[in-house]
Amino acid sequence: IAWLWALRVQAGGKRRDYWVCGAALGLAFTTQFTALPLFALLPLAHLFSTGRGANRWLLEGFVIAGAAFLIGTPYSILDFSRFWAGLRDTAALAELETRDQSAILRQVLRNLWNFASQGSIAGPAALFGLVLLLAKKTGRALLLAGPVAGYILVLGSNPDGGWPRYLIGAAPGLALLAAEGLSALEKRRWAVGLLVLLALGPGLLLSWRYST
Repeated sequence: IAWLWALRVQAGGKRRDYWVCGAALGLAFTTQFTALPLFALLPLAHLFSTGRGANRWLLEGFVIAGAAFLIGTPYSILDFSRFWAGLRDTAALAELETRDQSAILRQVLRNLWNFASQGSIAGPAALFGLVLLLAKKTGRALLLAGPVAGYILVLGSNPDGGWPRYLIGAAPGLALLAAEGLSALEKRRWAVGLLVLLALGPGLLLSWRYST
């Protein structure tokens, strides 16, 4: 939802689009703290908007994001001391764990490349789509790629960042970039079916194998 309304904001959205995007960001963060990089969506959408909204709308969006987080995580106010202690304990535990920073970063990048499944062409297509968008719609490209870059920075510095599930918040942006790349290759009708098969087929095959 946050991705959708960020795109609406970037397309010259209205005040309520900022509000909905902010609410979605706050709820995403209360669901999974690794959604933090998604907060880049709203300022990027505002910065590259085709019809720049008022700056106060951006501030209102973040205020609503905070309110949504508090609604979804009420104990952060009701028992702030324990909430804060839990965050500090988690950070301290991460500092104690031995880790190979470069190995974690490589795993995060590998997860991005295989976001649609191992063997899928969606990963390479997303990179190709980013290159194409940078050339013709730079603002849209940076909006889609910015949060993904944030995920790389956040997860790459976390000892548990190599788990693929932590990238679920980046999936819509990656899928949109992949769609941009794949659409540039559909010169003929038969190619569309082939591209869909190569993009979705490996994941469907793996899912079938796991379920049997």
